[in-house]
Amino acid sequence: MNFQNLYRVNYSLLPYKIALILAVAILFLIAGQSYGKIKNLQKASEWVAHSLEVDKEIYGLFSYYNEMESACLRSRIINDSSYLVSYENYKAGSEHSFQKLAFLTRDITEHRIYLDSISRLKNSLILTLDAINSQPVTIDTFNPDTRQKMQKVTDIQNQLAKYKSAMLIKKDALLQERMATYISQSTLSTINSLLLALFSLFVFGIAFYKISRHKKRIFYSESFLFNILQSTDNIINYYEPIYRDDKIVDFKIVFANQGNKVYLNVSPAAITGKPVSKVFPYHLQNGELNLMISAFTEKKIVSFDHQIMIEAEKMWFRFIVSPMEQGITVTIINTSPERNEEENLRVLNEMLRTHNQELEETKSFLKAILSSTNNIIISFEPVWNEDAEIIDFKYVYLNEQVEPVINSSPEEIIGRMVSEVSPGVFKSGVFEKLVSCYTRNMPIDYETNYERDGKKYWFHGKAIRSGNRITITSTDISNLKNALQDLIILNDDLEIQNSILSEAEAMAQIGSYTFFLDTATSVISNNFYRLLGIEPHEFDPSFETFRKFVHPDDHEFYEKIVKQILEGRQTGVYNYRIITKDGKVKNLKSKGDFRKRDGKTILVGVVQDVTDQMKSERILRYRNLELKRTNAELESFNRVASHDLQEPLRKIQMFLSRISEDDRKMLSDRVVHNLDKVNHTAIRMQSLIINLLTYSRIDNRHENFEEVNINIVLEKVLEDLAVPIQDARVVISFEELPTVKGVAYQLEQVFSNLISNAIKYRSKTKTPEIAIHAEKVHRSQIAESFEKPALHYYKITTVDNGIGFDPEYAIKIFELFERLHQKTEYSGTGIGLAICKKIIENHHGYIYAESHEDKGAAFMIYLPA
Repeated sequence: MNFQNLYRVNYSLLPYKIALILAVAILFLIAGQSYGKIKNLQKASEWVAHSLEVDKEIYGLFSYYNEMESACLRSRIINDSSYLVSYENYKAGSEHSFQKLAFLTRDITEHRIYLDSISRLKNSLILTLDAINSQPVTIDTFNPDTRQKMQKVTDIQNQLAKYKSAMLIKKDALLQERMATYISQSTLSTINSLLLALFSLFVFGIAFYKISRHKKRIFYSESFLFNILQSTDNIINYYEPIYRDDKIVDFKIVFANQGNKVYLNVSPAAITGKPVSKVFPYHLQNGELNLMISAFTEKKIVSFDHQIMIEAEKMWFRFIVSPMEQGITVTIINTSPERNEEENLRVLNEMLRTHNQELEETKSFLKAILSSTNNIIISFEPVWNEDAEIIDFKYVYLNEQVEPVINSSPEEIIGRMVSEVSPGVFKSGVFEKLVSCYTRNMPIDYETNYERDGKKYWFHGKAIRSGNRITITSTDISNLKNALQDLIILNDDLEIQNSILSEAEAMAQIGSYTFFLDTATSVISNNFYRLLGIEPHEFDPSFETFRKFVHPDDHEFYEKIVKQILEGRQTGVYNYRIITKDGKVKNLKSKGDFRKRDGKTILVGVVQDVTDQMKSERILRYRNLELKRTNAELESFNRVASHDLQEPLRKIQMFLSRISEDDRKMLSDRVVHNLDKVNHTAIRMQSLIINLLTYSRIDNRHENFEEVNINIVLEKVLEDLAVPIQDARVVISFEELPTVKGVAYQLEQVFSNLISNAIKYRSKTKTPEIAIHAEKVHRSQIAESFEKPALHYYKITTVDNGIGFDPEYAIKIFELFERLHQKTEYSGTGIGLAICKKIIENHHGYIYAESHEDKGAAFMIYLPA
């Protein structure tokens, strides 16, 4: 045996053995890699599905938050409690969705951080919305506190929207990363499979089972991924670029899911392989195609929103473009529900603003009504004990009309108990009626009375429950009660009254008539007959028969009046003459009005004999002419007093001033004394003329009234009197004074006179003090008798600690030229306080004084508030 040949044979088989070993090794290596790739491919598909499920839960969670806010707003605006049930359902759904999203994102660090912040915002949102829902719905639903809570809800939603966007961006990045991994793993798996096929010819029987099984798993994974892509709520398309001259000019649609058919009404098969610009031409607008190109070339994620008209319906979509190795994935999300929700929220906010404006207008209108009505309006809230029984009521609102009744302002009463303010309601049975009104929720009418100052007052009240309050509208029916009592007396005295009326007509020379337009007949009073100089019922009265008494010169005027009454149904006041039966000429004044009686129109009127009145008017016109002439003479006197009378005084003072001290030394003491008296007399005469002119020029015209701040007036007066105040060392104090309607310089004159008098008549033994303060009072609180057109007045009091005066002169001091002291004791003209009185009366006010000798004086001024 040739061992050498045997050795060669064995040696020749060695490369094949080595190749076989290498082939098996490579086979196992490739098989192992294929198995790993398949596992990775399966894992990648599961992660893509997981990302899509996270996407769905993110949109679901934040939709719940929007629905919660929307349900709360609808409940407040529409006042429908059924929306609160929806609100609770949305709240429970949001909690479930949040827990599910937290589970899905448990392995994503960024999402866990976002969800921690979202959890805090969610709790704050729910607490705020619960607080709004817990408030009762009233006319003042959107008060400042509620509006502040609604603003807080808006702020929370804005922060939630930011976290939503951040989570979506992170989700999209993960989705694209996982899609890229899936595609990469799918490609590598195919290559490995081909290599495995080449190397698996001799081990096919062994590897067939596992390869077949893994192929099936790949198929199942691809089917699973395809089903997810086709069943997702979003549109997912894959585009590959179209080049021209090495430049991307468009994209070709490589893959399109069924979302295109659902939302865009285009078949995926019909658009696959076509250019994007042909299928979706609107991408050419606003540079959207360029954004897609830049996303691919720059490998960045871009997004944009676009509104598309689909079957006459406008829909909003958000396009998220993610770059891949060979193309781009475009995820198209239908954001129409969000947009619609935002639009609904905008509409609701607009409704809220409109509602708030209407509430403000209604509040102003109600406030004006409540302030102007003569009725007393009170609102209560019940007070309960531990056994859920109403034991008292608390005042929550009173209008100003209650002040004269309870002798307290509404501000002093609000918040106090009825048992404390008006305990009489528990004795009169009114309390039980109020409890019944609240518990039965039915309006209740009642009458009650009370005595004050020995007089009984009756009120009719109507109680109505509104929410958690009872509102009472109370009307003073004292006059009605008295009227009912008086009606009995009036019925007994009716005949006497008719007799008195007839006599009154005779004394006043008045007659009355009633003309029936449908029958052209009239009824006139007995005294009307007597005005014509005939006995009652001596003729049948009508326009035609009455014409015989009309003066011939007034026939045309009379016929014109009759025509105007019969045709135009117009009437007025007419003067004409008549000739009585005994030939006397009288002037009659007639006035009538149309009335409805039993559905028919009648003319009711009166006539008056104004013959003597017209004579008096002629005399009055003559006297008015005389008065105008007198006023003209008074104006001339004013001019003379202003210039001519003061000119000699100025010359006397000028000549006296020219006598120097050296000249006075040459004169005797008696002559110097006489010259001083002349100078003082001239000064006093000039002051008297100036005060008289001031008094005569004060009139009662009010067209120049304006807002006058008494604080500013007083500051100006104190500035003008600074020298005498400093010389007399007077201490002046005053509180914050009001602003009134008036003439500023006249009010300055009032306070200047009052403060000057206080300085002039100061005590010689005390430090002079003057205090000025003011308060607002109701006209019913003013005991002094004068015309009070305003509801409230400012009472301004000026008090000093001077020498005072006897109380019997309290009225006399306001008269012209009235002085309580000799000219040698105190200077003055006796006109200052008369000027004050005339100015205050010119301002619809009143001034009076109170004093005692050596105890100072107080001057009180009332001015309309």
